[in-house]
Amino acid sequence: MTPEHARISIALFLGWLIPGLGHCVYGRRAKALFYFGLIVFTFAFGLVLGEWRDVNVEKFRLYLLAQIWAGGPALAALLLTRDLRITQDLPFLDAGLLFTAVAGLLNVVVLVDLYEVHRKVKEKLAGAAGAGGTQS
Repeated sequence: MTPEHARISIALFLGWLIPGLGHCVYGRRAKALFYFGLIVFTFAFGLVLGEWRDVNVEKFRLYLLAQIWAGGPALAALLLTRDLRITQDLPFLDAGLLFTAVAGLLNVVVLVDLYEVHRKVKEKLAGAAGAGGTQS
């Protein structure tokens, strides 16, 4: 595994685990903070709307496929709310499911952006190395 491959792999894992953290690896701290705030707020707002019952392996498996991409917040919600049951009608549960799923899918977009940042940095370094070697 090359150092470049290791760096992007670690950045992508960190970006999944804590939304935005992968961008810190590439020095994009303002974007990292923005992405973190956006995704965590969206996910937390969805949890509040669903009264903490919208991340559930047994009841909402299809939504979980999107929610799990939120990374750490989704894992924490799974662990902390696993014993909660739906015993009454929750009027905003559907909205909560939607918000938590959208937060996960937003993190996918952020991870794709992170990969594109890596690719551009790699091309820039390759171009600088090629230009440096052709000087006369």
